[in-house]
Parts: sequence; C-alpha cells; structure tokens
Amino acid sequence: GGVQRALFHPGEPSPATRERWQVPAGRAVVLNPRNFRPSYVRNDTFFAAIPLVLETRPDACFVGIGMAGHPLAEAWRSRPGLGDAIRLLPSVTRTEMAELFRLSDITVSPSMHDGTPNTLLEAMASGAFPVAGDIESVREWIIDGENGLLCDPGDPRSLAAALVPAL
Repeated sequence: GGVQRALFHPGEPSPATRERWQVPAGRAVVLNPRNFRPSYVRNDTFFAAIPLVLETRPDACFVGIGMAGHPLAEAWRSRPGLGDAIRLLPSVTRTEMAELFRLSDITVSPSMHDGTPNTLLEAMASGAFPVAGDIESVREWIIDGENGLLCDPGDPRSLAAALVPAL
C-alpha cells in the first residue's frame, strides 16, 4: 500500500503519453482509473455523465483505464453524441498510470463503497484534481469544495455537476 512518491508526483507528462493514447493537445482530460468493478464502481454513471459534461465543455476528453475491449464500455462509448470524446485504454503499468495522472486535469472515482482507493491517492499526489463518490472513506481525504469535489456516485447529473466546475 501507500503512494510511491518517486513515481506519483506532479509534473509535465511525457509528450509520448498524449500521443500514444491519442489524446489531442488542448483538450481537458478526465481520467477514470477504476477499471471495471461492477459491484461498487459506477462506470454506468461515469459514461452517462459524459454527454451532460460535453454540453458545457465540448473540449473535454474522457479516458477510461482497463476498459478497452470491455463489451459494456464499448457499447456505452458508441452512444450518439459522444463523438471522439472517449478513449478506452487497456490496463496499464504503474509507470504509465503515473504519466496518465500527470496528463489528467481531473480524476474520477465513482464508487458506491470502498476503502481508500490507491488510485485516488496516487492521482492527488500527481496533481490531478479528484472528483469522487461521497463515501466515508473518501471524505477522510477530500474536503468537498476545497481539495476535490464529492458527488452521488449513482447519479450522472451529480457527477456532471461536479465535473463541469472542476474543469
């Protein structure tokens, strides 16, 4: 456990990271590092919030780690109106994850229940602004409106309402 500060720290991401994952320059990046954990991570909320955010912030680019090739994620990505706003990535190494956190403006953790997610702490250590489900373990790290934003992880409108001002 814990955060490897030698790996997870603020700074400029490698230009190769943006190129490798086809994230256009000038786009605000929202990263969901939580992969698929259907019993408690609400990726359905994440995907349903995307068009709501795009209404206000069409420059946003949403990146999902560990979602490439997943049938549900691929189906959600193909919904009308999402255009090229979504990148579904495979699972990545810790070094790649650190680079992706540095590339991100925001990291999203739409959990219904959880311990303290390492990805949340790693993202914060890397300088990505956190938007997370309003659950007890996360409230130990995020003070809503001060160092992150909390939302109802089951409500796409709540998640979008947190993402738009964060962007």
